[in-house]
Amino acid sequence: MKEPIVLKKGDPCPGCGGDLAPRRAATVTEWAKFSDRENPEALPAGVDTMNPALVVDHGQLHVCGTCGYKTRFQ
Repeated sequence: MKEPIVLKKGDPCPGCGGDLAPRRAATVTEWAKFSDRENPEALPAGVDTMNPALVVDHGQLHVCGTCGYKTRFQ
C-alpha cells in the first residue's frame, strides 16, 4: 500500500510541483448573503466556499495555481 502524502504549509503541490496559494475565507456578511436560500448572492471570485465557522476547524484552503490541486492547512 502506498504511503499517504503528508503536506506542510509551504510545501510544493504534490501533483505538479507548483505553488499552493491560500484562498481567503468568506466574511460573515458574505457568507450570510451566499447562504440566503431566498435571494442568494455569489461569493467574490477566488473566495473559499466553506462556511467560515468550519474553516476554523478544517483549516485554510490552498489551491495550486497550475493544476488546481486543493488542500487545507491549519
